[in-house]
Amino acid sequence: MQWKHQSIFIVSSIILILTACSPAQKTVPAPDPGTEVTAGTVPIQQEEPTHGPTETSTPEPTPTLQVIYQDDFSDPSSGWERYQEMDGYLDYYEGGYRMMVEETDMVFWVVSPGKFQSIRIDVDIEPLDELDTKRMGVLCSYNTEDFSFYGFLFDNNGRSAVLHYMQGEMEILGEEDFIEQDSLKRNARQYHLTAECSDETLRMYVDNQLLHYVKSVSLTEGEIGLLAGTVEEPGVDLLFKSLEVSALESE
Repeated sequence: MQWKHQSIFIVSSIILILTACSPAQKTVPAPDPGTEVTAGTVPIQQEEPTHGPTETSTPEPTPTLQVIYQDDFSDPSSGWERYQEMDGYLDYYEGGYRMMVEETDMVFWVVSPGKFQSIRIDVDIEPLDELDTKRMGVLCSYNTEDFSFYGFLFDNNGRSAVLHYMQGEMEILGEEDFIEQDSLKRNARQYHLTAECSDETLRMYVDNQLLHYVKSVSLTEGEIGLLAGTVEEPGVDLLFKSLEVSALESE
């Protein structure tokens, strides 16, 4: 399995734009000048979903202490990769962060500097393309030395998975395949994704519906990032908006 990595060199500090009407929001200390921001791609095999999961009533995402990082993507110097080549496009766009993938069976990933531990990630995702299948998600606990991370990925056809990427291999956690979820909206104009990465568990919610719960995790600290992927057709086009990272209460 091949993967590709790009990087840029940031010479200015991160500036976070916070709204005055949100007093509980906090900023993350800016990285030192010269912080490297990384992005890359991971091809994944197209897999048939496991059908008919048991449907249960699900709680709201775990309560949080405070917002510790926020980006509304209104400031192009806030530290995210700006990339445009034949295989895809990553850049700030109309109040969001746009990710386009122009290859089949491929997942692009991009990360922001700053390490986090025991967090909840919230982000809105708007599909801009008309593809039959588009994959979207976030990642946590990204390690810059071996490029390992946990990924929370779902598509517009109601399938989802929690993934562990390490040493060029992608493993689906807790299941054998992507799972078809009855509670996941098909072809919605916008999704709200919540991913919780604590010291012991991983949880994935879409539109406040719990989709996955994984215990016994090995990666507990690292950077956060965004995911966009294709299946059979190239041209996925996603807009990520209103990214927030919150500190979780101890379990």
